[in-house]
Amino acid sequence: MGLNPAPYTITCINFHANSTQLIGEDGFLIAAEVIGKAIRERLCNEEGVLKGAEKWISDYEALKRERVVGIVGSPKFAVYDMDFGWGKPKKSEVISIDITGFLSLYECRDAEGNLEVGLSFPRIKMEAFAAIFTNSLSKVPSLGTYASNN
Repeated sequence: MGLNPAPYTITCINFHANSTQLIGEDGFLIAAEVIGKAIRERLCNEEGVLKGAEKWISDYEALKRERVVGIVGSPKFAVYDMDFGWGKPKKSEVISIDITGFLSLYECRDAEGNLEVGLSFPRIKMEAFAAIFTNSLSKVPSLGTYASNN
């Protein structure tokens, strides 16, 4: 049995957002817009998506750690399709998010086109996150019904 993983590139985006906007009522939606804009700018860069890659590590090291949001994984990894000889996984979790504070992002096992987002916070932060996240989802017209039912 040989492993033949799909090719992928590790990439970074950076963006700046005003903290007063991010902690406001629409903070989650503002963050999503700013991140989306940074991704679009990276993808549409005429010099390629790796422009400036030689500075990514030093730029990352210079950041204040409490202000960094990291994502581990990608929906393109297809973790639920992997089989190392004992069957496909029923659940996949990235345990390092407990230490790093990053989020994990993979395709959903049960529904094509959906995402699994993993995060690990102390209880009080998780409750605050859940309230903000649910409130933000209720403001997205196509998700409003879903958010109010869950």
